[in-house]
Amino acid sequence: LGLAERWQGMEINQFRIESVSLAYILFGCLLSIARGSKSSKKGKKKALIAKYANLVAPLVQMFDKLENIATKLHQFYLQDYKKLSSSIDDMCLEDMFAQLNIETKSSPPLTAVLQENNNILKDKIKESYTSQSSQMTTILQTKIKGIQEMKAELQA
Repeated sequence: LGLAERWQGMEINQFRIESVSLAYILFGCLLSIARGSKSSKKGKKKALIAKYANLVAPLVQMFDKLENIATKLHQFYLQDYKKLSSSIDDMCLEDMFAQLNIETKSSPPLTAVLQENNNILKDKIKESYTSQSSQMTTILQTKIKGIQEMKAELQA
């Protein structure tokens, strides 16, 4: 994969996580509406409003589906980032940048700079993948835990 394709893949990954995060927020809103606005005793969680009691099963199914999506997404990202990170050593940065037809007026030429700093650039790319993978993992794990808590609260 070229640098552009890798960047596009990472953008798609980020969009998917944002979609799961938005669904998580919407599910939280649904649960909040189903609980209503009546205050309850301190330390007790609000019970569902009686008119929404028949929605428990469909809501639990929705939470299950979202949890499954988030879990599969997390597994996919772990594999994807390992694959991207491990394939960096096989990349030929000079060829990738040569395809971009970048002309520089400064010396030394870009290809010479790339050859000189090849390992440094590859290490920086690996750091970037590791950082983004860590951030996405944290976000997804937080969402999965939150979904499980909301689902447990709904079933209580």
